[in-house]
Amino acid sequence: MTNVLLITPPFTQLSSPYSAMPFLSGTLKKVGIESRQTDLGLLTALEFFSTNGLIAFFDEIEKSKIKKTPQIIKFISQKMRYINTIDSIILFLQGKYDILAERIIKRDFIPENNRFLILNEINLKNLGLIEKAKFMATLYIDDIVDLAKMTILPDFNLASYYERLAGSAGCFDAIYNEINNKNDLICQIVESILAKEDFNEVTLVGISVPFPGNLYSTLKIAKWLKKNYPNIKIAIGGGYVSTELRLLKDYRIFEFVDFISLDSGEAPLLSIIDFMNGKISKNNLCRTFVSENNMVRFIDNYGRGDLFGDELGVPDYKDLPLEKYLTLYETTNKMHRLWSTRIFLKLRVAYGCYHAKCSFCDTTLDYIKSYKPTDVALLIKQIKQIIKDTNIYAFHFVDEALPPHILKKLAIELLKENINIVWWGNIRF
Repeated sequence: MTNVLLITPPFTQLSSPYSAMPFLSGTLKKVGIESRQTDLGLLTALEFFSTNGLIAFFDEIEKSKIKKTPQIIKFISQKMRYINTIDSIILFLQGKYDILAERIIKRDFIPENNRFLILNEINLKNLGLIEKAKFMATLYIDDIVDLAKMTILPDFNLASYYERLAGSAGCFDAIYNEINNKNDLICQIVESILAKEDFNEVTLVGISVPFPGNLYSTLKIAKWLKKNYPNIKIAIGGGYVSTELRLLKDYRIFEFVDFISLDSGEAPLLSIIDFMNGKISKNNLCRTFVSENNMVRFIDNYGRGDLFGDELGVPDYKDLPLEKYLTLYETTNKMHRLWSTRIFLKLRVAYGCYHAKCSFCDTTLDYIKSYKPTDVALLIKQIKQIIKDTNIYAFHFVDEALPPHILKKLAIELLKENINIVWWGNIRF
């Protein structure tokens, strides 16, 4: 029997769970397959932005041979202020310590560096007390990120990690060398978290690679798993894989993973599970790359089609520590802040795009061209179930472009059933 662990790698979003794994988990549970999730991006960030994390961080900076510029020296002189305030700031950004706002806006509690210069250019008078403090707390976090990039973690960012390497994934040399020859502080944190995870019953690990800045961390996770749990099979997929690895030729990536799947992930994942359980042969996998005799082979012969509608199940957020996500206000623009306000749970009105004619878009990709709207009654059912599971009433519809005619029907049904949610998403005019 296949037991599945679904991992969101560093780093996607710290304010809410990324959509892929809750969607896949809901489908697996719908068809009776055991699975659980972990948001390794969130857990890694919380470990880094902690008292122990910053102690290790500043220790590495001080021991490093990096030239200590005046700006870096200033940071080091403030080391204890950062170490002594970081846990309180994270609690505040998690919505657990609102009373701290008064101290933050007095500007004598947290250390300030270059990010705070923006306060000389913008007016925060229109923001409420909590909003103003969250904006300042985010500047504090961004200062720490800037220090990391200036010193021992040049490829670190809050929503990506080693993004520059993903551009060379086609030939794979650069990322292959980095994975095998480097183990920085972030990698050490990731491995320490993995070491605490119980893998004894896990037979398959699925990792989503939605963006270029997730490829490196995904392969580092996979390398650790291969070393410590060689019997576990590893499958990767997601947006980056589906767009940038469609012409994959370099078999060396299969030193780290066993399966690489394209496009909508439910059917490929189910086909891999069926293969592992002996229900189908390897020749019947769905949209999946494998390696055979140091050659890359693409297989797409699964007997059943893609899942749709009620077959997909309700996105499952119950495994995730929803109370630990952060609000990071990187702008005073209220619309842009929606991306970083905790916590909006993801749903999808339709798979694909109802328009699919924009000249800037790659309309040949499946998640653009294959338009499949979700029945409004099913959306209402999903919303009710997620509210019941999480007690959260905020939703982000993650469609490439929300179909207005479906939105109108949804809005009417929400009013009819007196479902008082807050929701947002993107449309194209």
